[in-house]
Amino acid sequence: MNVSVIMPIRGVGQFLESALASLASQTLPITELLVVDDGMTAEPRRTLERFALPYRVLEGPGRGPAAARNVAIDNAEGDLIAFLDDDDVWPVDKLTRQVGWLTAHAEDSAVGGWIVWFTEWDHARAEPAPTAELQSVLHVNLGAYVFHRRLFDEIGSLDDTLTFSEDVDLVLRMIDAGVSFSLIDRPMLYYRRHAASMTAGRTQTERRDFSRVLFRSLRRRPRQPGNPMAGLNDRLVREDI
Repeated sequence: MNVSVIMPIRGVGQFLESALASLASQTLPITELLVVDDGMTAEPRRTLERFALPYRVLEGPGRGPAAARNVAIDNAEGDLIAFLDDDDVWPVDKLTRQVGWLTAHAEDSAVGGWIVWFTEWDHARAEPAPTAELQSVLHVNLGAYVFHRRLFDEIGSLDDTLTFSEDVDLVLRMIDAGVSFSLIDRPMLYYRRHAASMTAGRTQTERRDFSRVLFRSLRRRPRQPGNPMAGLNDRLVREDI
C-alpha cells in the first residue's frame, strides 16, 4: 500500500532536519511527502532540497494546522495517510510495522501506538539523547497513527474550526462511529517538547478546544458516561506479523 505523509510547516522549521531524516530512513519508503506551506520561510525549502524525498509543496490556507492538513488530505494520492509535524520524529520501523499491521488486518481503518515525549535528540544515533527527559504516553497524536484514506471519506476530514485537539476529535469520532482501529504496543512517534511548540503551555484556547471535543463526543453517546478516551488501553495489541 502507498503511503502519503502530510507535514504542515510554519516559520523556520527549527527541527525540520530531524523530522525529514526520520522519513528518509524508514525501512518502508514513503510514497510522497505533502508539505503544506502555511507560512514557512525560505530555510525549510532549502532543508527539503537536501533530502532525496518525493515531496510536493502545497499552499496552505493560513487558518491553523487542521485546515493545512485538510488541504493535503484532499491532494493525497496514497492508499494510506500518515502525519508528521516538522519538530517530531518517527521510529525507523514505524511504517514497516504499521503498514504491515493494516495489510494483515483489513478490518482496521487505522493503527496507532505509544508516544514518547522527549526534549533532546541524538542525530548520530537517531534516537533521544541519553540526557533527554523522556515520558511514554498512550494518548492521541496524529503522528503516532497511520490511517486508511477511506476513513476520511467515511467520517470526514479534520475539524478546522479547532485550533487544538483536532486529533482527539478525529479519534473520538472514530470511536463513536464504531470504526475498528488498534494500537501497537510499541513507540510509534517521538514527540519533541520545546518552548516554541504550540502545546508548550496549557492555554485557555487549548483547554476550551479539548473540552469542546470531549463534550461533543459525550453528546453523541449519552448512554456511555465517563471519559471516552479511557478505553485506549483496551486497543493495545501485540504484533502478529
